[in-house]
Amino acid sequence: MDPKKAKEQIIHGIRMTMKREDIMTFVSGLHDLQMDMIETVVIRKEREGFPEANAVIQYIMEKK
Repeated sequence: MDPKKAKEQIIHGIRMTMKREDIMTFVSGLHDLQMDMIETVVIRKEREGFPEANAVIQYIMEKK
């Protein structure tokens, strides 16, 4: 592959435009997704020998 074309491909990105009133809904959805992912990992760790998982989940949820 031509190095110049490879560099051009790296520069290009994705742009998303949304209304101002939709931004908080979008960010809230990201936060919910993040919480679900954290909870999934912590529960998996609990099964593998991390008994403090419920305390960690509670701590994280209180930070909301």
